[in-house]
Amino acid sequence: MSMPRASIPARCRKSPRKPRDVLLRQPNSKRRFCAASFIGRGMGERSATFDLMRLAASLLVLWSHQFVLTGLVQPEIPWIGSYGTFAVLVFFAISGYLNAQSLFRSRSVCTFLISRVFRIFPALIVCVVFCIAMGACVTTQQIHHYFAPENTRLLETGTPLSFFIRNSTLLWNVEYKLPGVFKTNSYPDAVNGSLWTLPHEVKLYLLLAAAGFCCHFKPWLGGGVAVAAIAGLALFGMLHPLGPLLRDQWLATFAVIFGVGAGLAWIEACCGLKVAVVVFSILFAAFGLFGNPTTAAFVAIAVGCVLLNQVRTPAWLAPRLDISYGIYLYAFPIQQLTSNASGGFWVRFGLAVTLTVFLAIFSAKFVERPLLAWRKTFQSERAPSIVGP
Repeated sequence: MSMPRASIPARCRKSPRKPRDVLLRQPNSKRRFCAASFIGRGMGERSATFDLMRLAASLLVLWSHQFVLTGLVQPEIPWIGSYGTFAVLVFFAISGYLNAQSLFRSRSVCTFLISRVFRIFPALIVCVVFCIAMGACVTTQQIHHYFAPENTRLLETGTPLSFFIRNSTLLWNVEYKLPGVFKTNSYPDAVNGSLWTLPHEVKLYLLLAAAGFCCHFKPWLGGGVAVAAIAGLALFGMLHPLGPLLRDQWLATFAVIFGVGAGLAWIEACCGLKVAVVVFSILFAAFGLFGNPTTAAFVAIAVGCVLLNQVRTPAWLAPRLDISYGIYLYAFPIQQLTSNASGGFWVRFGLAVTLTVFLAIFSAKFVERPLLAWRKTFQSERAPSIVGP
C-alpha cells in the first residue's frame, strides 16, 4: 500500500528529472555540478582513445630518438621539426585538455596539484634510481669513484647524488651526465635526455592551477582567458623577440599548445565541442594567413587530438594499461644502452622497444597504478563534497 504523496516528507520526495536544455538554462550556481559530472562522464568514455594516442606518441619519440642515438639524422615535419617534437606536442595538447577538465572537476588547487604530484613523481623517482643503478653497471670508472668522484663534491653537477636530487625533484636544471657513463656513444654523456620536458610540464600545471583559481573555476571565463593568452603570446612572439620572462622558447611553445588544449576543454564545457573547435579554427586560420605557420600548426595539432578523441577506440585496440609515461621515461637510457649492440638500425630499435615496454609495464603496474589508486582512496576518504563558491 503506497503512502499519500502529501504524507511523504519533502526531503524524501524525488523531483522529476529535468531535460538537459532546462539544466543549461539554469543559473551557473545551479548547473555547476551538472557540468562537472558531464565532463567526468565524457572523459571516462573517451579516455581509451587518448591512451592510444599517448602510446603512439611515446613510441614515436622512441623511434625519432633512435636516429640521433645511432648517429643518423632525424626525419622532420615542415613547420614543426622532428617526429619526436611532434609527439611531444601531442603529449602537451592532450595534457592541457585533460588537466583543464581535472581542475574544473576538483574545483580545488590543492587537490589538483596533489594529483599531478602523484602522476609525475613516483614513476620519475624510480626511473632516476634505475638510471643510477644502470650507470653503475656500465661506467668506465671504478665503482667507488662512480659514486664519489675524486676532487668533486657529492652535490656537484655530474655526481649520482646530484643526478638523483635534480632529476627526482625537478627544482633545478635537469642533470644528464653520470661519471663515465656512455662517453663513447654516438650521442655521448646523456643518460636520459627525455627528462628535459618534465620541468616545463610542472610549470604549466602551476600556471593552469593559478588560471583556474583566478577564474573561480568557471570554464567560460577560463576558456576566454586561454584564447586571449594564446593569441597575445603568439602575436607578441611573431612581432618581437620574446622578452626575459619568456626567454625559454620551449616553455612558450609548450604553453601555446597546452593552452589550446585547456581552452578547448573549458569552452567545450560551457558551449559545446563544436563552438570550441570553431573558435580555435578561427585562430588557426588567422595564424596561418597572417602570422606564424608554426603557431598555426600547434593549434591544428591540439584541435586534431581533441577531434580524434571523439572516435571510439575498438575494444581490441584499447590499451589495457597506460604505459606511455613509462615508455617516455625509460626509452632514452635503454636506447643509449643498446646503441652499440650488434645489428643494424631496426634490430637495435626492436631491442630497445622490447626492453622499454617491459620496464614501462613494470612501472605502470607496480608504481603508477598502485599509487594513483591509493591517492584516489586517500582523497575520497578525507575530501568534502565538491561545493564551489
